[in-house]
Amino acid sequence: YTLLIVADGNMLINPYIYPNQSADPLKDFVPIGKVGDTALVLLASAAGPLKTLADVVSTAKSQPLGLSYGTAGIGSNSHVVGELLKQKSGANLTHIPYKGGAPAMTDLIGNQIPLVVTAVASATAYIKSGKVVPIAVATPQRSASLPNVPTFMEGELAKFSYSSWLGMFAPAATPKPIVDRLNAELNAVLAIPEVRDRFAEMGIVSGASTSEGFADEIRRGILLAAPVVKNAGIRAE
Repeated sequence: YTLLIVADGNMLINPYIYPNQSADPLKDFVPIGKVGDTALVLLASAAGPLKTLADVVSTAKSQPLGLSYGTAGIGSNSHVVGELLKQKSGANLTHIPYKGGAPAMTDLIGNQIPLVVTAVASATAYIKSGKVVPIAVATPQRSASLPNVPTFMEGELAKFSYSSWLGMFAPAATPKPIVDRLNAELNAVLAIPEVRDRFAEMGIVSGASTSEGFADEIRRGILLAAPVVKNAGIRAE
């Protein structure tokens, strides 16, 4: 059997930003299980004045041109988080797409751009060195990698939550006994301490999951991401 390990953006976001994409994440694939979750974080330049979520929102509302934020590219999960922040808070935020997260971080550290949304794993070293300021994480709970950084919901943005993940999938026609066997094998591998520790070093929180439970999470993710993409008018270029 051919299996696919893929990030959430390919399943939750791409179908809505690529109008000609024919693949349906729930009709054409069956979830085997979730490999792990990754947190996304809003960062500010350490050389700038922004230190809290309240600073970001108030400044973006008060300045005529608002604030810009960088991400790894159009339609990335970081882009969706930035637009979700804009829609939830009413802040005047302008998206600046980069060709990957690294150049966005370079410009943030150099104070060429005030904000960046990226994965916690990509930001931890810069946070520890004091080169960037972590504003908030998008997960419902604080990240184990950044326990002192608040969530957006702690910043009084009710129901602001976006969890990024890696998942394993098989073709939709895969027999259920095979799906169940693959799920059991995946969970067994993720239960190995060395595997979980290595993932943790990469900013991935792994744990046991079921095919059905993961499918439900995907449906909830689509219900969250699709309106954000539509309201923001995000389209692949």
